[in-house]
Amino acid sequence: MKIVNDIKSAISKDEVRKLLEGKSIETQHIYLANAIDALNKEIVSDIKKGETDAALFKMSQVIMLEDENHIVERLILKQAVVLG
Repeated sequence: MKIVNDIKSAISKDEVRKLLEGKSIETQHIYLANAIDALNKEIVSDIKKGETDAALFKMSQVIMLEDENHIVERLILKQAVVLG
């Protein structure tokens, strides 16, 4: 999916936020989770191939995306509390 690939290659939180802009909170969560999962699989593959530089770069991207996903999860929780 194009948006997941764009999120995977994003180099800043602002870029990620722009890509997710206008999407529902739940959809943002799904896109972020898919991008994180895909990057983690690529990291394992890169390590097996001995491409540690690529793996390290992707690990930093995962950290950034996990931070952003944490914010989205808090928004989902807030929404559930308000509606509940």
